[in-house]
Amino acid sequence: MLAAFMGLLVSASYAQKKLTGKVTGGDTGGGLSGATIKVKGSATAVTTGADGSYSITVPNNSTLQISFVGYEEQETKVGESNVLNIVMQASQSALQTVVVTGYGSQERRSITGSVAVVDTKEMTKFAASNIADQLQGKVPGVQMSTSGDPGSAAFVRIRGIGTINNNEPLYVIDGVPVQNESNINFLNPNDIESIQVLKDAASASIYGSRAANGVIVITTKKGKSGTSKLAVDLFYGNQTPSKVPEVLNPLEFLEVQQKLAAGQGIPFTSNIYIKQGSKWVLPDYAVRGLGGFLSGDPAVDPNKYFLNSDPVGRGVGDYLILQTNKAGTNWFNEVFKPAAMKNYQVSASGGSEKGNYFFSGNVYDHQGIMIGNDYRRYQTRVNSNYNIGKYIRVGQNLNVAYQTTRASLGNPNEGSPLINTYGMPQLVPVYDIKGNYSSPANFNSNVSNPVAQQMRSRDNNFGHSFRVTGNAFAEIDLTDFLTWKSSYGMDYNSGPGQGYGTRAYEATEGNTNPNSLGNSYFLNRNWVTFHTLSFKKNFGDHRVTALAGYEAKQSYYEGFNAGGSELAFDNFNYRLLQNVNPATYRMGSYRGEHNVVSQFFQTSYSYQDKYLFSGTVRRDGSSRFIENKYGIFPSASVGWRISKESFMDNVSFISDLKLRASYGILGNNEVGGDYPGFSNFGTGVDVSNYDINGTGNRTVTGFEQGSTGNPKLKWETSAVTNIGFDANLAGGWNLMLEWYKRDTRDMIYNVELPLELGAVGRQAQNIGSMKNTGIDFALGYTKRVNRDFNFNVNVTGSTVKNEVVKLEANDNSFIRSGGSRIGDITYTKAGLPISQFYGYVQQGLWKSDADIAKVLFADKGDAKVGRFRFADLNGDGKIDNNDETYLGSPIPTLLLGLNLTANYKNWDFTAYISGTYGNKLFNFVKYFSEFNAFQRSRSKAFLYEAGKTLPVLDGGDNYSSQRNSYYVEDGSFTRLRNLQVGYSFSPNQLKKLGMNRFRIYAQGQNLLTFTKYSGLDPDVTITNITEGYNSQRDLSLGLDNGRYPLARSIIIGVNVEF
Repeated sequence: MLAAFMGLLVSASYAQKKLTGKVTGGDTGGGLSGATIKVKGSATAVTTGADGSYSITVPNNSTLQISFVGYEEQETKVGESNVLNIVMQASQSALQTVVVTGYGSQERRSITGSVAVVDTKEMTKFAASNIADQLQGKVPGVQMSTSGDPGSAAFVRIRGIGTINNNEPLYVIDGVPVQNESNINFLNPNDIESIQVLKDAASASIYGSRAANGVIVITTKKGKSGTSKLAVDLFYGNQTPSKVPEVLNPLEFLEVQQKLAAGQGIPFTSNIYIKQGSKWVLPDYAVRGLGGFLSGDPAVDPNKYFLNSDPVGRGVGDYLILQTNKAGTNWFNEVFKPAAMKNYQVSASGGSEKGNYFFSGNVYDHQGIMIGNDYRRYQTRVNSNYNIGKYIRVGQNLNVAYQTTRASLGNPNEGSPLINTYGMPQLVPVYDIKGNYSSPANFNSNVSNPVAQQMRSRDNNFGHSFRVTGNAFAEIDLTDFLTWKSSYGMDYNSGPGQGYGTRAYEATEGNTNPNSLGNSYFLNRNWVTFHTLSFKKNFGDHRVTALAGYEAKQSYYEGFNAGGSELAFDNFNYRLLQNVNPATYRMGSYRGEHNVVSQFFQTSYSYQDKYLFSGTVRRDGSSRFIENKYGIFPSASVGWRISKESFMDNVSFISDLKLRASYGILGNNEVGGDYPGFSNFGTGVDVSNYDINGTGNRTVTGFEQGSTGNPKLKWETSAVTNIGFDANLAGGWNLMLEWYKRDTRDMIYNVELPLELGAVGRQAQNIGSMKNTGIDFALGYTKRVNRDFNFNVNVTGSTVKNEVVKLEANDNSFIRSGGSRIGDITYTKAGLPISQFYGYVQQGLWKSDADIAKVLFADKGDAKVGRFRFADLNGDGKIDNNDETYLGSPIPTLLLGLNLTANYKNWDFTAYISGTYGNKLFNFVKYFSEFNAFQRSRSKAFLYEAGKTLPVLDGGDNYSSQRNSYYVEDGSFTRLRNLQVGYSFSPNQLKKLGMNRFRIYAQGQNLLTFTKYSGLDPDVTITNITEGYNSQRDLSLGLDNGRYPLARSIIIGVNVEF
């Protein structure tokens, strides 16, 4: 009897039934296709159909677990009914995400300012040394660009160009501010946990005088409580040039030389080519200084070859012979080669209720596609946090990076190896008959052998930087609503450099210069400390937070350089300054300091999470100013979560809708120089010297005034207005739209003073204002098709309109920049955007003498038939400076980004496309490749488009190459930045190996670029790439002097976790 009763109980406990129902979304009421329904504690699971319906066999009294992307996971007890309908609530996790926005953090849903939150998991799918490469086009309102030069600095602009001075954003890394910095390669992207971009005054004004150009807040990874992880991330990539221009082969180059002479009306003569009867032919050999020769000529007897290897011999007796390459040396193939990119990363993390830790080590090796060029970073990070009892927390963040760069192209210029690659005649081989570098000297050209340039730079120029950034902090909970925090942070960066110049015996110019040696050293040391008291408390439906704080910051820098020439030996161990000729010795040094002290207060208020308010005020004092030392920067913002109003209850397609608006004042004291309020004096033999004693043979070094101080100088300020909304919509849609206006006032510029005052240098004055307006938007869509497949689409974009409103000082109505052989290329003038291209309007070619006489009736100047025709804009019958005008703006009118991600079972897919539209570029490379500039090789268009789109060949034509609209091109482009496919092995496969994760992926970068721009790379921004501290880099935007192009890359990588 008892056994029968027990059997009945067991049978009842294991009884099963068929359960049916429908899963719907609480925000839309519609069925959710692909939701997972699982019996808790078992492997039994099903997914819902297209309308959200399901059917599952379950044990009595079991519990179901229901999950779906974008909705809160929930558990439901199975009752007696055979029908169970389930309503899922939209996930608030994205809205509840804690965002670091200043000296504290807040939930994303409570933000009323303009804060862009970056998906760092998607960001790091793009293999790169810095976050600018990874973020390009992914953050609305932010323009990012880098060159292909490994380890080079980034161009980052938040909501346009706000000033004629420094436009670099402020980076805050774990609470440590880093400013005047365009190169953040010292930071390993794989260590980053979160990134927020603060774009308006409401979000950024907590940083006051440093926030006018926006703030990028970076938080690095921490360990997680209860878990210990070891992760290994590796990748290897192969890079190749994405575009190679076509230049003249040897016979075409000879044809060009002959036609240039004919066009000039003079007979063709040459000491390099051989005349046979009436025909000129290519030489078999060439001897520097003598010219070209045929085989068998005694002049090219190899026994005559001599290279004076004496470092101070100045080339006396050199007899250099080369064998010409009649088939043509493809100099682009010699200089640009496939190159490797490698990354090795190991990290460990873990924690408990008492604390956590994160450690990582990274080696990044990036070889450039230009020979000899590479960048290496050796980096480690240690982060830790500890709980002392219930109320005290302490921690630290430390990053150490050792970086080296070799044969970097740096700031492009006409003497760079890239420009020389265009210009080297193909008849010249890389090496002469003895394996030494060949010389193009016989072509009467100033071009240099680019292979020699790159190899010497690699072998003879050394240096590194050692950078330590981090902070230590302590937090104490005074009560359950009051917390005190103190932090001390530092940014230390130093490094030596040595440049050795061997005699460039093959050079066209300076080939007799002796060897030289230069040593340098720099030190940048910044520290910052802040102390805050924060308040956070709920009063029923009211939530109030407040933060009061004090901060002090010091920036100090120093450095020196010394050098000389005529070392007796080239031996590496002999390269010491003590071995240079004392008569050639030179030295210089510098030092500076800047201090800022600040007080700030911030408060926020929320009622029922529906009505939101935030206000901030900060007072900064800067050592750069005298009479106007302090600036006050307030801001306020409001938000209305309209979706919580009762009248929105029946609006089913909106799950969350927040309107917000803000206004505030931001400051900028990064205006160039640390002592603009004081007059500055310099000393040195090359600065100020005079024979004041009347000896007739000896001068005395004195002092010379370099600038005039302005004690009344005051802060640049930016007034920023922002209006926008955030919406989460039914069906997986989300939308963000913002309009902004940014007015910069009291812009500072170093004004040239009247000559009556003497040679007293320039004076910094508040002379101008600038305005930027635009729209930022982001649209996203997430869809889970079924349990195996889901995808996500995100579109980001921004527009910007820039205008220099005022620019006045002693009738100085414009600022010139972008100096070149054809004059200053960019002009900045009130009423127009910054950095406008300036020159003549080209209108095709002059067709006839009658045409010239009709238009240029006053003075035809150098206009001739077949040369460029320039517009006589003022109609005075002549072409002169009065006919020059503004030719276009380098500032894009539209930035777009498209990010696609998808997951199918164990496979993942990512595609990222970015675009820049509406901007113009000034292709100054054309001056050397398509005009009569020196005896350089040129593009094939120079020959085959002559008399069509280009001037007729005329050796005397220096008229057509003047700055004009032919150089100006459409810089718009669309680029497939990233295409990646990955596969993750299932946990069951990995469990036996002790792994938690093993993912392998293949990636292609910069695979396709669609553009009308004729240069190597349309992603051209600033010419001064290397100097983030330079305060006026944006005065010469869009000028292509030979920018290092981005490479096309194919990468294979693995992610392993134990």
